[in-house]
Amino acid sequence: MPKERYNISVNDLFLDTDNPRISSQQDENSCIETILNMNEGHILNLAEDIAKNGLRVENIIVSEQGGGSTGNKWIVRDGNRRITAIKLLSDPSKAPNKRLQDKFYKIKKQYNNFPTSVECTEYTDERELLDVLFSRHGGANNGVGQIEWGAMAKAKYSEKIQENNPNIKVLNFLRWAKEYGNIESDDNFAITTLLRIMSQENLGRIGFDLKGDDIILVGNADIAFEIVNRIISDIKSEIATSRTLNTVKHQKDYIDELCNQYGENSAPAALQTGGQAIQGNKAQQSQVGQSKVVNKNSVTRSVPKNPKDRPRLFHKGKISFAVPADQKKAQAILAEIKSLRTDKNPIAVAMLLRSFIELSTEYYITNNKISNGNTIAEKIKECAKHMKSVNKIDKKQEIVIDKIMSNPRDVLNISTLHSFVHADYSFPDHRTINTYWDGIEFYVKACWT
Repeated sequence: MPKERYNISVNDLFLDTDNPRISSQQDENSCIETILNMNEGHILNLAEDIAKNGLRVENIIVSEQGGGSTGNKWIVRDGNRRITAIKLLSDPSKAPNKRLQDKFYKIKKQYNNFPTSVECTEYTDERELLDVLFSRHGGANNGVGQIEWGAMAKAKYSEKIQENNPNIKVLNFLRWAKEYGNIESDDNFAITTLLRIMSQENLGRIGFDLKGDDIILVGNADIAFEIVNRIISDIKSEIATSRTLNTVKHQKDYIDELCNQYGENSAPAALQTGGQAIQGNKAQQSQVGQSKVVNKNSVTRSVPKNPKDRPRLFHKGKISFAVPADQKKAQAILAEIKSLRTDKNPIAVAMLLRSFIELSTEYYITNNKISNGNTIAEKIKECAKHMKSVNKIDKKQEIVIDKIMSNPRDVLNISTLHSFVHADYSFPDHRTINTYWDGIEFYVKACWT
């Protein structure tokens, strides 16, 4: 049964680092950044509404844990977006960048009327709390109302209460992608589209086995990662959709295409080395078998060389576009990139590539008199929009750029290169750099042609 708690100080409320709507986060700052990344416009609208009209919802739901500054730590189980908005109104410096900090300062200065404490309801029974959370998410109202849980969040809920849900195995598939290659997927990811190709046979061809809801790696990990990265990218960019994968034949054709490009990654050779089982939020080592398995149809068959393993950024050392002679800096950077091996100098190539993409974007903006965005990602999106309008790229390519640059966690977002340059924890390998170029080359080419 719930126990009423009134007027808990916002300073004593902590965001839920395991909120079903977002991936597990390290701390409250990570929660704030992730919630803003999902839709900063909605949070700004919500903050302005709260500052202007007060907190106009039923009680915030909390659960209690020990260890807070006042002896108790109240975890926000429902209302994380609202508490995030209030925390940013109270202290705009908590926003992850100056642009957002300035926007929250402006709202704070204009209204200066936001709560410092909020009415909360504590639930002591976890199952009852989860049931209440599930029933409360009904409509968005442009960010001011509560947002309905997507398929991803519902699958996490089913997993928590041990309820059957076919999307749980998709969660585990995405967890493998995150743990192996840091590929993020938020609640808006089309999890039901991915489910369409996750049959036992299809998974087996790309390097995985399926045991219940557990995903077990049995093929070559690097090839599996390249295929998984491609699948997730195709779904994010809507190249692969529920419509294009709506029949068994369509699904088989899609897997055929992947295997033709990256190679069959099925189990026979891998069965000798075991596999990595992904279950819940943990990766566990699972022995798949020790005996040799001989398949006469695959004994003499070699896996095609993965194009991402090439030693240099450009395929066969060739550049598919020309930089004008008066663009000396761009030409010099391009020449240096061409001279370097990505497998030997990945950080240097990443730094040069980031500079070259920025120069390419600025060149296109200047030549086409495009209004500037505030960030390089916004500038790239504006350029892609213009490129589509003059038929330099097609609609699908424009959508790809928009989705990539709208999600800082996407492996092809410009922030990936930024982290390679500036973040102490981020070290690129040559496959990642090559993958980045393969995904963005069409845009850079359009800047110069």
